[in-house]
Amino acid sequence: MEWRRQRDAWLHERGLVVQGMADVSYEEYRRIEREEPQRVLRRPQGEGAPRG
Repeated sequence: MEWRRQRDAWLHERGLVVQGMADVSYEEYRRIEREEPQRVLRRPQGEGAPRG
């Protein structure tokens, strides 16, 4: 998907990561999450939560 490639390039330029990026393995993501949490882009608290 083109939008995903563009998103990944945008994040890479800024030194950010999200789970599922094409060039970041799960192990590398977990390492970054543990050692450099400021680089992990997350949804704001409360948004995206399952609704009952």
